[in-house]
Amino acid sequence: MTTPSTTLKTPKKKSVNQEKQFLFPSNLSPNELNRVLTGVSGSSSILRGVMFLYHNILVDTYCVKPQKEDQEPEFLKGYSQIHSETLRTYFSNNYAKVIDRLIKTGYLEPLRFNHNGKFFENGYYYFGVTGQGRCKSFRIPAHLFADGKKYQIIKQKLTQREIKKFETIQNRQIHHREEFRLTVIENMKDVILLETPESVKTVDELFASNKVRATAETFFDVFNLNAVPKTPVCNFGHRVHSQVVYSPKVLRPWMRFRNEPDVPLVEIDLKNSQPAILANITPKLIRLLAPECEAAIPFLEEAMKEQDFQVYKAKCDEGVIYEFLRDEFNREYAVTLWKPIIRDDAKESYFIAGFSDYQYYESTTVRKFERKLNQAVLEGNLERIEKARKKLFKVRSYHLFKKLFPSVHRLFMQIKGLDWSGFNPGEQHSNNCLLAQRIESGIIFTRVVKALIEGGIPKEKIVTIHDSIMVREKDEEKARKVIRRELDKLHLNIQLKAKF
Repeated sequence: MTTPSTTLKTPKKKSVNQEKQFLFPSNLSPNELNRVLTGVSGSSSILRGVMFLYHNILVDTYCVKPQKEDQEPEFLKGYSQIHSETLRTYFSNNYAKVIDRLIKTGYLEPLRFNHNGKFFENGYYYFGVTGQGRCKSFRIPAHLFADGKKYQIIKQKLTQREIKKFETIQNRQIHHREEFRLTVIENMKDVILLETPESVKTVDELFASNKVRATAETFFDVFNLNAVPKTPVCNFGHRVHSQVVYSPKVLRPWMRFRNEPDVPLVEIDLKNSQPAILANITPKLIRLLAPECEAAIPFLEEAMKEQDFQVYKAKCDEGVIYEFLRDEFNREYAVTLWKPIIRDDAKESYFIAGFSDYQYYESTTVRKFERKLNQAVLEGNLERIEKARKKLFKVRSYHLFKKLFPSVHRLFMQIKGLDWSGFNPGEQHSNNCLLAQRIESGIIFTRVVKALIEGGIPKEKIVTIHDSIMVREKDEEKARKVIRRELDKLHLNIQLKAKF
């Protein structure tokens, strides 16, 4: 008699739910919201979807992203751009009906204005830069916030299926999917912020000075326990963004990888990266890393022949372009300066002179704004004095740069004049900034990160912050050698520095 063979089945692993922290409007209870949405108290899949949506908006607009220096008009404050695929993840294919009900009942507000104040009855479709494309933005109505507090923290358990759905929707929104960007994206999610007396004090000081949007109590919860951390790749410069990137630089000494909280990290920075990249850029580098920008090559080839371009390049190669601009600014305007500018001012001066709208600055003069400032001083109007002083600094920066580096200025103007609307649908004057960022991100991801991994730095222990690499302190020496070697291969005379 033959006994049939028995095939033993491998038992399925039990799905373990993960407890996550969600932000929820401070003046609203889940029960109340569920009654509005379904007519009964308790919980529902719709309520859970709204919790995800509220958390997304609150983290995006009140916690992670830094405050803007220039105050936005009230009609633009507090909005978060939400892709329709994200809404479909929260509410399935009924998302449009759910959003419409939230709006009609006063539990959600769509952005109905563009930046010029033009009204759109059905909501304004904003074309963002973080890979989400053209989609609507929403904010939580003010009546859902208690006085002085935007949110409460609610703990929820996410199923493995829900976590996988969120990861899937994020991946679908990443348009630049080569291996090393995806590696960094995953590593970003594994960075935490150590909560120490010093780091707590620093966050509270940042909050008091309006440089972060949350107190330490909430900031650390959001950073370390964020239910759905977002790591988009921007369409503009192809850079990877995350809460690691958005957080103020002074917090980076307390950043660690989650499973190694006692292992310090160090940031290896490309010094003066955007000026240096634009000084060292070559036709070959454009064809290699930003072929869509090839129309800039003839202008670049002409500029490279000029002596002032070579002076500019030399200052960038030495890593002293900001110091040079500082000294020249103080010399040029010494008689009328209220006080000398410092290096940080000169850095701002470069970005104004290089990446602003040239058409405006060509139409005005330094003398015109000196008169405006003098008039404001005579009137004793402090608000007008400050406004005139800032504008004068910008106009001076532009005209000084043009005087010092006429061929560089002409190159930038020519690039700004190119029609790159097919891949830069924003402001045309940002074309040269786009070129610098795409070359920079190409260098960082397709060359440097790749070389670090091949050179023995653990793949899961590398994070980028735009033009810098963050690795464990014990990997710094090896990483520096690899980065230097890779830059030399590309003939890039860019200096390296450590920030902490």
